[in-house]
Amino acid sequence: MTSPVRIVWKGRPPRRAIARLGWVAAGAVLVLGPAALLFGQEPPRVDSGRVNPLSMVVPALGVLFGALALPGIVGLVRRPVLAADGYALTVRAGCGRILLLPWSQLVELAAVPVRDQPVLLIRCGTRRAGTDFPGWWDRGVLRAVRRSGLRDPVARYDVALLLRDFGPEPYVVVESLASFAPPHLILVSRV
Repeated sequence: MTSPVRIVWKGRPPRRAIARLGWVAAGAVLVLGPAALLFGQEPPRVDSGRVNPLSMVVPALGVLFGALALPGIVGLVRRPVLAADGYALTVRAGCGRILLLPWSQLVELAAVPVRDQPVLLIRCGTRRAGTDFPGWWDRGVLRAVRRSGLRDPVARYDVALLLRDFGPEPYVVVESLASFAPPHLILVSRV
């Protein structure tokens, strides 16, 4: 059986990021509205010429809610990526950079359930000059999986992807990856 030239798994709609933004917006309305009513008419300076701290309440809350909304906005713009071709596996686990991981550099792919959510775990071999290698920012999802209680079995992997972020059923993704996987790669599927 010959494998297709390249396959890209489309991401699902970013419902979690939209929900987070909705909650932040609702909180901002509930907090900023009364704050603007209470402190909106405060003069910037008091009679003595000093800065009035009460006039800074509304702008400070605006900055706070803007900072709280930032992760949701980044989550909407920078979606996870999973693609494969004959040369490499292309992944973006969170909102960081896109990694191009050559098949020759990969040792193992494992699709396992973690708290009833399917996760694709990727283990890289030794780092080679001129190739991407997962860094701290690329391992955010892996750290979350480790915190969920699977610390020991997950410790040897380098990157994790939540398979729920991609359109097809998890077993379809794993079967498609198997068509690209070279013979040396260990492929484990429990989904």
